[in-house]
Amino acid sequence: MLGTVRYLRALSAVRAGDDARAAVEMASLAEDYPALKDRCLTHAGMALEDLGKFDAAAKMFSAVSEDSKLYVDARLALGRVLRKKKDYDGAMAALAPLANRPAPLFGRNVGAEALMAVADIAAEKKDKVHEREALWRLWSLYPLSPLTKQADRRLKGIKPPVEAQVARAEQLIELHRNKQ
Repeated sequence: MLGTVRYLRALSAVRAGDDARAAVEMASLAEDYPALKDRCLTHAGMALEDLGKFDAAAKMFSAVSEDSKLYVDARLALGRVLRKKKDYDGAMAALAPLANRPAPLFGRNVGAEALMAVADIAAEKKDKVHEREALWRLWSLYPLSPLTKQADRRLKGIKPPVEAQVARAEQLIELHRNKQ
């Protein structure tokens, strides 16, 4: 009962935008209330990010377990926080596990989001090779994603590598397989 009251109090701080209180209470709850650990870590990380405490936020996001429903959001946030710290290599490494996820038949396309974030980080880093590599992977592995249109615009005028063309064709064939 006491844990539920503490969680609701911390959640009200999150909803009210009281980042300082939310960060402290959610971080404390993450240690004391294992049933909501990943949720508390994610909320604490977001509050710390809003406060500009990027090192502490990265620590919270990194602690979210891989089998958690919030892992994807925590990983994307970790990449964002590390990017704000100008730790571009760390940000790309944080996004790598998401960039290798298969394309879903419907819903959120996490792999495409991660690859676009990697391309954005590489562009900010002025690393054209890695930027194009991420955009070609996005273009070829997630052809039906709305983010592919952005990749198309950024790659305009550049001929796709043969490997990317083949991978895209294979993905399109797989996406159109059905019982008929």
